[in-house]
Amino acid sequence: MRKTMWASVGLSVAAGVLGFAASPAAAAEVKADSCPRGAVCIADLNGQIAKKDIFYSLGVHKLSGLVGKYHLVDNQTNNAGAETCGTSDGVNCTDFGRGNGWYPPYDLTTYNSIRLYA
Repeated sequence: MRKTMWASVGLSVAAGVLGFAASPAAAAEVKADSCPRGAVCIADLNGQIAKKDIFYSLGVHKLSGLVGKYHLVDNQTNNAGAETCGTSDGVNCTDFGRGNGWYPPYDLTTYNSIRLYA
């Protein structure tokens, strides 16, 4: 009887741990190699991309909560480009290129938006 009870407790603890691992915070991250085709993504230095940091449409996108260094990942099509901007309305921008791939870490602390262009 005791053996069965402890096995049951063990299963309950394991289920609790697994349930915690699948929390919404964990679900908000995607694998770094999954920056979707046609998008620009921002990945932390551990290679994680938050869903809020995936941008598809051309134009200005406001950034929030990005302090420190991050990788910019360009997976756009049709040779589209992207740039980081010092203001939230896409002014004072620094072009980071038109090529697909991972860019070296940028300190995004002073940037308030990212602009995608054709």
